[in-house]
Amino acid sequence: MTEATGDNADGTRVFQISREAAEHLYQFMRLFWEERSGQDMDDASIESLLEGYRAAMGKPHLAPIRDTIVGIRNQVRNAGLEFSILELGAANGSIMHVLKDTVGLEGTRYFGMEPWQPFVEDFSSHFPDQTMIRVNIDDALELLSGDLRDSSFNICLACLVFCMIDPTRVRKFINLAAKICDCFIIYDINLNVLGDPDDEKVQVFPFNPEMIQFYFANPFDQMLKENGFKIAGSWDMPAIRNTMGWKTYLAVKANL
Repeated sequence: MTEATGDNADGTRVFQISREAAEHLYQFMRLFWEERSGQDMDDASIESLLEGYRAAMGKPHLAPIRDTIVGIRNQVRNAGLEFSILELGAANGSIMHVLKDTVGLEGTRYFGMEPWQPFVEDFSSHFPDQTMIRVNIDDALELLSGDLRDSSFNICLACLVFCMIDPTRVRKFINLAAKICDCFIIYDINLNVLGDPDDEKVQVFPFNPEMIQFYFANPFDQMLKENGFKIAGSWDMPAIRNTMGWKTYLAVKANL
């Protein structure tokens, strides 16, 4: 691992690694999130985690995300159309609890993709008429290029998920999702958002070094522009585990 730029403006140390090393890092993260590897969780611990995630989108600092989603929902429904969300790394679908409690779910279609089975089961128990499937990012790419290629969604939502996935897979996901989604709402790290198209290295940063967790700093602006989208709005988000530089981005089609 070689250091890229030292401390960024927010004080977060950023490193460059090879694409081969990035693949190994992603596979480590995949095992952690699919199986909760290294976490000894009994039934009570799992239920406590599920309860916390159900309420997560109601937290004050996430108001920009839920307000933007509710605003888009109201515009779509006022036009007499179905409102739809595609969510990657959906956990147990916290945004659906927000919508249910604030504006209701009539005329709403949701498709969630999540790698941890307890999240999927919890979502299905609360929203049996909606869709949540257990997939990792590679499975999601197959879905987007296969069964979902003729679908359409108003919003592609990805909260704190792209930072756990290497740039090659994130770019493929955005390429495919851009064909079927009207906009992106991305909550992620703002360390490498502009990127460098000539850089063969991958930028990573330490998130939870004690658990050997290094996350990816993906060039979202570059990836979105490649697919005809532009960042139309952004909101600063609070530090997580003392890591600064988190933002929420709203990206829309550049020709609108």
